[in-house]
Amino acid sequence: PLHVVHSWSIPLPPVGLGPAPVGLSDDRIRDAAQAVLDDAVTRLQATAPDVTITGTLYPGTPSAALLDAAEQATMVVVGSSGLDRVTEFILGSVTQQVVTHAPCPVAVVPSREGDEPGLEAGRVVVGIDGSVLSVDATRLAFEEASLRHAGLTLLHVWNSPDYDTAGIVMPDPFLLEE
Repeated sequence: PLHVVHSWSIPLPPVGLGPAPVGLSDDRIRDAAQAVLDDAVTRLQATAPDVTITGTLYPGTPSAALLDAAEQATMVVVGSSGLDRVTEFILGSVTQQVVTHAPCPVAVVPSREGDEPGLEAGRVVVGIDGSVLSVDATRLAFEEASLRHAGLTLLHVWNSPDYDTAGIVMPDPFLLEE
């Protein structure tokens, strides 16, 4: 099954403190958001008639909607951010908030034009550290790469020895050979 979540909220007008100018009502914004959701579900159902597709309209921010839906999800898939860098820095991106707080695996799919299918296009990348969690992450990465016929990169990195003061090396907690 596919569950589509669409969030809506009242945009804050660019005014100082005091009464806000007259704008769209809650009902009109909610109705417009519902129309977007209904259209998306209809188009998806036409594309995949054998898939059960449902939709939920969520009053609130996109990150809150996704995190709420993630409570019942096996995986959350998000696209790359649509904000400019300044806004993203101040507010934080939806992707960043979901990746940080989701209780399930999160896949981030950037929008890149011109990618040709194949092992080198759209590779799946997973960071590993040898922990039980990274074993689970590796298993999921293999499954996703296999489903997409995509290449897989396992990335394991570590910091070089720490330096305390000029020329004094702190003991390394593990041997490089390990």
